[in-house]
Amino acid sequence: MTVLTIYHNPRCSKSRTALKYLEENANNYTIETILYQKTGPTRDQLEKLANYLGLTNQPDADAPWKILLRPDAKKLVNSWAETYALLEEDPNHLERPFIVDFENERAALGRPDLTDVEALVNNL
Repeated sequence: MTVLTIYHNPRCSKSRTALKYLEENANNYTIETILYQKTGPTRDQLEKLANYLGLTNQPDADAPWKILLRPDAKKLVNSWAETYALLEEDPNHLERPFIVDFENERAALGRPDLTDVEALVNNL
C-alpha cells in the first residue's frame, strides 16, 4: 500500500487542513506524519521533494528553490545548496504542508489550497 508522508506543523491551519483531508480520504494509502520541526528532513529527502515537484527542471534564474521556503526565509538563500543547508540547519524555514509519495516519486504542496494535494490523492 502506498504511503503518503506529510511534513506537518500542527500549529499551522493549512497543515491541519491537509492532514484532515488525507485522513478522511485514506482508502488506498497510509499516512506517515513527520513533525518536521522536531525531525527535520534530510538532504536526500529535500532533494527528492524538489525533484518530485519538478523544481529541479526549472531554470535557476527563476529561483525555484524558494517554493520550499517560508516567506521570511526566501531572502536568505540564492541556490539549491544554500536552501538545503538552511533547511537542514533550521527546518522551521520549510514551507508547509508538503505531502510526498516517495514510492511513486510524486509530491504536492498544500498551499494556497488543497488542489495539488487532492490531485496527488486522486491519482494514486
